[in-house]
Amino acid sequence: MSSIAHREFIHLGMDVSKAIATTYSHYLATVKLRDTALESVEADLLPWCENDPFGDQVQRLAAYRGVTRIGALSPPRCSTGVGSQRRDRS
Repeated sequence: MSSIAHREFIHLGMDVSKAIATTYSHYLATVKLRDTALESVEADLLPWCENDPFGDQVQRLAAYRGVTRIGALSPPRCSTGVGSQRRDRS
């Protein structure tokens, strides 16, 4: 999802010209649409983070630094139950 700072940065350029303002408004509409779609997907996946058959594995994997509950649902992590060795060394 886009950050608040990114959105504030986008709004700084709104006074440049009408054409640019129109372009930015289309861009912002697209960002809002994508944010809404991501929120919808996350809402659909969150019950799988807590219930069988993935609940236990997600809880364990989400304990690793940098692994979110949704990220713990990714197929390689759920199927093997092991985090990335390269990432975990740092």
